[in-house]
Amino acid sequence: RGPLDMELLDDSAYIEGSRADFEEDLAEDPEDLENAAAALGALGLWPEGVDPVDVLGEYLSGGSRGYDDPETGEMVVRGAADTPNRRITLVHELTHALDDQHFELDRPELDDRPDEAAFAFSALVEGSASRVEAAYTASLTDEERADAEAEQQGYIDGVDLSAFPQILLAQQQFVYGPGTAFVDAIHVDGGNAAIDEAFLDPPTTSEQIFEPEAW
Repeated sequence: RGPLDMELLDDSAYIEGSRADFEEDLAEDPEDLENAAAALGALGLWPEGVDPVDVLGEYLSGGSRGYDDPETGEMVVRGAADTPNRRITLVHELTHALDDQHFELDRPELDDRPDEAAFAFSALVEGSASRVEAAYTASLTDEERADAEAEQQGYIDGVDLSAFPQILLAQQQFVYGPGTAFVDAIHVDGGNAAIDEAFLDPPTTSEQIFEPEAW
């Protein structure tokens, strides 16, 4: 529906830029992460002495491939060279941009709710982009898919996952794994119209993501 503010960055510039963007976003409400870590710590899920700002900043900048900021409209993709992995990432981020232009993904009111609404909405957003990404990836040759997997593995190899609390990994994986399964299930049941409906009346609990029929 309109032009996109897209930036393609090499590895070092991407890591530096994504960390800076994370810290800028954090500055708007610096207590959120501390409160979340304290709550998880009370449940025994966040190790004592682990700084959530440092660990999340490193996780998001080191292992990610790109991001689309619906608040600003900025899209940043990792990879200066035209590779299968960069094209896969572009498909994912462009799906976010398309969804945002039609359904407005910036919903700060969800962050203020004392329930799982924001978490469930993130699963819908990432599930939608991951479904389209998977369809595009399936259209590539075996060699292209192998090249993409090798490049993605290189990002992961550069990050020590053992240094991150398991709850952080589980929360990040939830929005992509069960999130994609949720979108796949409602697409099988009702096609693209069902996904449109989900953005207009989104799931609000992790139960609805795990059990689409509950939504």
